[in-house]
Amino acid sequence: MTQDVSSLTVKALKQICQTHGVSVSGKKSEIVQRLLEIGLPRSLLGLEPIETSSFTEERETLQGDQESEEEISIDDDIDEDSTVNDNFEFSRTSEVEDFENTMVLDAEVIDAEIIEAEIFDTKENQPIKEKVSESATTHWTLTDQLKNPKFSAVLITILLAGGGWYWYAASQIEPFTPDALRYGDRMEYTISNGGLDVSGEFVDIVVEQLNVDEEICRLRLAFSGTGSTSVTQGDANQIANEGLSDDLLGVVRTKGGLGLDWLAVEKKTTMEMSTLDIQRHSISSIPGSTACSDLSVGGQGRASLATTSWTEIGERDVLATQLDWTFELDDTYRQGQVTSYGVGGLLGAIESLLPGIAMVLNPIELNQLLGDDLIETGVSGEKLGWVWNVLGPDEIGGTQMFKISAYHEEVRDLCLGYANIIFWVDGDSPWAVQQEV
Repeated sequence: MTQDVSSLTVKALKQICQTHGVSVSGKKSEIVQRLLEIGLPRSLLGLEPIETSSFTEERETLQGDQESEEEISIDDDIDEDSTVNDNFEFSRTSEVEDFENTMVLDAEVIDAEIIEAEIFDTKENQPIKEKVSESATTHWTLTDQLKNPKFSAVLITILLAGGGWYWYAASQIEPFTPDALRYGDRMEYTISNGGLDVSGEFVDIVVEQLNVDEEICRLRLAFSGTGSTSVTQGDANQIANEGLSDDLLGVVRTKGGLGLDWLAVEKKTTMEMSTLDIQRHSISSIPGSTACSDLSVGGQGRASLATTSWTEIGERDVLATQLDWTFELDDTYRQGQVTSYGVGGLLGAIESLLPGIAMVLNPIELNQLLGDDLIETGVSGEKLGWVWNVLGPDEIGGTQMFKISAYHEEVRDLCLGYANIIFWVDGDSPWAVQQEV
């Protein structure tokens, strides 16, 4: 079975995709398959021609006449493997199994000839006895070879090596390009050991909504719960009577800050904090002091947050952001709604000053932060003020993923503190699978 493993780089394959109008997203194997489906020749894609040899033919060669003119060179096999090894990828489990079978089969044929040569040389050094059949000394069956201890030892070694390579290759994560979000995408997640320590303007935003008289200068939160994030799938009524293309199916109609109608992408994020512990710090009671006190007053409760944002489909500007919240602390229950129009969202001037800072409050959209870059070990980039670097593969829940670190450069440069994120990604989710802020 021929495997569609291209010797071309991902960048070269993407250029071919752009030339023929084919999507460039997905894994390398998926890009190759997509180009094959539109009829491009295998040679153009850096693929080997399809071979027609079968397991039956090779087994007959093993058991047939050893004087056949066909020769198998170990050196040739090694050279071929070393050429392809750097770009070797698995895209399906069945392909891995075919690869394993091919390795074992080649090992049997090669080793059979090697062992036979050694035995033949040994017999040349022994006295020639009379009435010894020529066929008995030159024709060895597979059963005879398996009975030979030296042959069995070599074969077992190759099988173990092949099995080790199969385990190594099957357990590695393939490089991939993040997919953009699609209408109807949804992800649910769990929040565990959540913590937030805020001060300055961040506290002012919260205090304004709570409408409390206390002069709070710092808030510390510890929480856990569940959440979800999704992209709304708008129906045909949203674009009815506008003569618009069906390509826009999925958008929703909303109003901007001036009351005008816009077609936009609607995203929703919910967060249910089943446990919430709040510690608040006030300005020091020492006369004339403006320092934030180390003493805190706290309480326990729960909270619910639901955020909806609308992004214009043309310029991709944020039209509006709405937050619906409920808050229950001890015997106090509060609820409210906050709506913000334009760039900056709920964080207002802070988001305008530090673009992308709101990313610490939501699951990371991979395409938004990483773009169309191929995700593999050592790759780095910068977007929305975040500098990110792919640290390498890491196992999460028994699954291999890429571990990525990111920090907000402007927060550091403006001496406002620091904002760091560690998150894990794979090619099956458009969002980070796990993240630590």
